[in-house]
Amino acid sequence: MVKSKKLVKILKENRKKLNAIIALEKFRNVDFKVEEFIKYFIEISEPISEYKNIDKEKLEISILAVYENLLKLFSKAYLGNPGKYPYLEDSLKKVIISFKNLVVENPVFFISAMANAVLKIFGQIGEKVGSWVDSLLKFKDINSETLFEIGFVLAWRAGITRYRKHAISICKKLKPEILGKIFNSDISKKKLARMEADAVLGNRLIRHYAVDLLKGSGRFAALCYTYLLKRKDAFTDSILNSWLDTGDAGMGDAFPAGLTEIEQDEIDGAIHPALEEKEKNTGRPSEETDNIQSRGNYREPFEYGQILKSIGLNLDDKEIAIKYYKERAIKNLIPFPVQIKETSKEPLAEGFNVWDIGSPIEKINWIESIIKSPYIVPGYTTVEQIYGTTEGSNLDKEPVDLDLYVDCSGSMPNPTVKVSYLTLAGAIIAISALRSGSRVQATLWSGTNQFTTTDGFIGEEKSILGILTGYFGDGTAFPIHMLRDTYKARKSSDRKVHILVISDSGVTTIYNKDEQNNSGYDIAGKALEKAQGGGTFVLQLWRKWKSDPLLVDAAKQGWDIYTISDWEDLIDFSKAFSKKHYTDVEVSL
Repeated sequence: MVKSKKLVKILKENRKKLNAIIALEKFRNVDFKVEEFIKYFIEISEPISEYKNIDKEKLEISILAVYENLLKLFSKAYLGNPGKYPYLEDSLKKVIISFKNLVVENPVFFISAMANAVLKIFGQIGEKVGSWVDSLLKFKDINSETLFEIGFVLAWRAGITRYRKHAISICKKLKPEILGKIFNSDISKKKLARMEADAVLGNRLIRHYAVDLLKGSGRFAALCYTYLLKRKDAFTDSILNSWLDTGDAGMGDAFPAGLTEIEQDEIDGAIHPALEEKEKNTGRPSEETDNIQSRGNYREPFEYGQILKSIGLNLDDKEIAIKYYKERAIKNLIPFPVQIKETSKEPLAEGFNVWDIGSPIEKINWIESIIKSPYIVPGYTTVEQIYGTTEGSNLDKEPVDLDLYVDCSGSMPNPTVKVSYLTLAGAIIAISALRSGSRVQATLWSGTNQFTTTDGFIGEEKSILGILTGYFGDGTAFPIHMLRDTYKARKSSDRKVHILVISDSGVTTIYNKDEQNNSGYDIAGKALEKAQGGGTFVLQLWRKWKSDPLLVDAAKQGWDIYTISDWEDLIDFSKAFSKKHYTDVEVSL
């Protein structure tokens, strides 16, 4: 039902002409939806007919032009076809009604051009075209040319990146108040001048550091930082998605190495290029440069974790800590003690055993595994060759195993948050031992009955480093029973073991009595004797260990004592440990 008297009058006066057009279209297309077309035409034409700033003759011409252009869109199935073009009808109606002043100026151009624009943008960004239209409706009292220019820039902002170059050229000539509405910001001439200056700086950076990406990336990040901070909504975030192209860079099995170390250019390069120009003029170094030495050359574990998560690696704090300490330890591995025997033992194949997941994959005998079952199930159908030994003619080396005890009481640093040089020392010794063929038993301990340990002496690196990087953060009570039970039944013919204890002043609880009221001092002495490979205390102390009577007694008992509080101490310990223990000890058979 038409409510506008002006529209009713125009339709009555042009009834024959309009009916003839409809009849011709029905003749051409028997499926033409007359009712839908008339309903849509009335919804759009009524608001136009009530437009006041137009004379009767021009209004009639505009209404008839709207009629003919909408009919063309319906006849070509652009309108009335929501299955194929779901957003076109609603979007076009909104724009025509909102900008009826522009429609009456040139209805043929405006309707066809706007329909074409909506179709193109829908083809690029899909349902986001609704947001594009809503953004366009914010602009009033502008001419058709400016409206379509704004629409072009808004389309770029909506995610059509190929419009970028032309959109930027349009932005340069738009008024500040229009730019402010486009970018949801109060853009003044002053801000535009600053943005222009930043653009010039960015251009210089790209040209100057084209062959030195690390230096240039920090400066470029500093230049863009303030703009990234001003993101306020999901719409703006969607625009910046093309910038944030490293979010999933770490997806998959590949793991980037070398991230624990801080490159010199990372610190020097993280400076705003405007400040860099200022420093050149004043001759003064930046505050960041002054603090390079105080910050050290390595990241803290939590900083390392943030980088890994930022590139898309889905790791928990434990996995991050394991990777951190392994990467730092690998560069500082040391020779681990071995035992020299008079004659070597040559391998002799004796049979097969089930291959366990914790064993090296190269030990799998694939032929025998497939013979056993055509379906490969690791740990069930996989087998490895068992070898016995027979006497050879050459001297043989046998690795010395490692028994590791790691203190994680409240007085110790949490290795997952801040770098612990004690944990790093343990990682260096443990990985060095594994690389030499040794097996390692690792025990994490804190208060009474607070401990976790590996399943005896094993060769699985990840489980051992998991113990090293663990943390309870409670009281301090050395697990004397572990030391007692490990060496209680050990024979002199068994492999030698080196006992390594990582702790602080709480290490002296090793001399407390156990739950069976046995003397800790006696248990520690017997363990050293049966281990045959010596023992070491690596301690975090802020005073000389010789001032503690119990530690003096420990040294007399046979324990080597080292104190570590920084990187230099760690290097000194590694050198001293290697020099003291890496000697060939001949053992008669």
